[in-house]
Amino acid sequence: FVQADVSKEEDCKNMVDATVAKYGKLDAVFNNAGITGTGGVPLHETTLETYQSVMAVNVVGVFLSMKYEIPAMMKAGGGSIVNCASIYGHNGGLGISDYATS
Repeated sequence: FVQADVSKEEDCKNMVDATVAKYGKLDAVFNNAGITGTGGVPLHETTLETYQSVMAVNVVGVFLSMKYEIPAMMKAGGGSIVNCASIYGHNGGLGISDYATS
């Protein structure tokens, strides 16, 4: 188990490095970290801080994770990445505009 805040680049790097150190390579990942943010607050009442927090985890976190996962997989000869998304990204939902946008 590696605890990481995927919104922090150093945590993402350490997460991949620790996995490769323990198992010798990285050949499969499932990027599934996500937060909902407002939890029912209308968009016009959502703070910028909350919105940025959701984007940092749900969007930037996927980017930062793959930034370090891809080179590790290339070194191992390949691999698979699955990025999980929510149905709310397709259908939306009342009071979760920040989450659905991410």
